[in-house]
Amino acid sequence: MFESLYGSAWHHPGSFWLISGLFLAALVLQRPRQGGEARILWWLTLLLLAEISLDAWITSDSWSPLPNDSMVKGNLAIAFVIAGDLRYFLLLERYGHRQRPTPAHWLLVPLGLSLIVPITSLVAKLYAPDNPRVLFLTYELMLAALALFIRMSVLPKRELDDPRRRWMNGLSSFVTVQYLLWASADVMILSGLDMGYALRLVANTLYYAAFVPFAWLMAPKNP
Repeated sequence: MFESLYGSAWHHPGSFWLISGLFLAALVLQRPRQGGEARILWWLTLLLLAEISLDAWITSDSWSPLPNDSMVKGNLAIAFVIAGDLRYFLLLERYGHRQRPTPAHWLLVPLGLSLIVPITSLVAKLYAPDNPRVLFLTYELMLAALALFIRMSVLPKRELDDPRRRWMNGLSSFVTVQYLLWASADVMILSGLDMGYALRLVANTLYYAAFVPFAWLMAPKNP
């Protein structure tokens, strides 16, 4: 039952677009009237929303303009996975320091962080080359571990004011929970349990529809 719902276009991208559309309307109404960092964050939020909405369209099984067996679609799917994680690392490095980092830092460091897990998780292909679910599980556990390490070991060492510390901790916890839900779902699916797809429905919604609104609502008024 849940597997068929999981593969439905109403789930991916339909429900994500619905939630993102409602958030977009609210975001437009909250556009800062003056410039400064608040305006930059508003535009960055808009960009992240556009990226994940495009991801939901291109990677869907039913509504994508690309064939499911297309090499282009496969490569784009990998790029979108990296871009999805890049959202978190970008916010972390731009706003997770006491002093505003240079553009080279908050652009290049997040890119490097977003490549760590995709590259190292490929070792799973050596042990289960014919089962992509094992690769997914490896990726999910590694990303959850990385986000948790940042939450528990990296952020406490940074001198942040309380609003930004709560923001960065909240984003790290969000990503950790999201990936642990995905990992739990894949363990259940590998065990033949349909309930695993129900967990993936929740994790997918967090990733595609909830992360950007969560990041915006958690952000301090003066980032």
